[in-house]
Amino acid sequence: MRLRYRNQARHGFTVLEFVLIITAFLMLVLGTIDLAMAVFRYHVLSQAARQGVRQVIIHGELADAAPRNAWETTLPHTPTTYVPYKGGAWGPASPTSTANPGTYPGSPDWTGSNPYTLTFTPSDSNSKSSDYIANAIRPYLAGIPGDVTVTVQWMNGNNNVERGVQVTLSTTWQPTMLFLFGNTINLRASSRMPIAH
Repeated sequence: MRLRYRNQARHGFTVLEFVLIITAFLMLVLGTIDLAMAVFRYHVLSQAARQGVRQVIIHGELADAAPRNAWETTLPHTPTTYVPYKGGAWGPASPTSTANPGTYPGSPDWTGSNPYTLTFTPSDSNSKSSDYIANAIRPYLAGIPGDVTVTVQWMNGNNNVERGVQVTLSTTWQPTMLFLFGNTINLRASSRMPIAH
């Protein structure tokens, strides 16, 4: 009878050990998946920030300001070539530039605030659909389900050639391991380049 009691007690300890080990193993696996998702989302934000700043640097003070969806004409004024909108100069105007005043496409009421900030949902194609920066980076934000905040800052306060411009993207993310506690993590990536023309 004594032997049977020892086997039953050992069986109870085996179940307890299994529960403790499987709990630790699942936490390790879920933590690894969470870390991989954080790295993936940060990489996606970084790539989108690079693409966003590449769009901004080609719209400096010397950018071509062709009218929206214009037809180039030749004599005698017949439309020959369709010219898509080139965007013109973006950002705050240079005090010395008379060629193109600074504007920001998609925001006709932009007052010239520096930095310019917008928030949109990448998966919703109607969210900020007239904003060129939002449309430029939207294809690069695959895998980002929530809202993304984009901040464009002209470092010297103007859009002169060779001046710096920075695009910063930020979003929130809730890891699986912190779901019970309701905690979120802020992911942020930025890219800075000199204005090309």
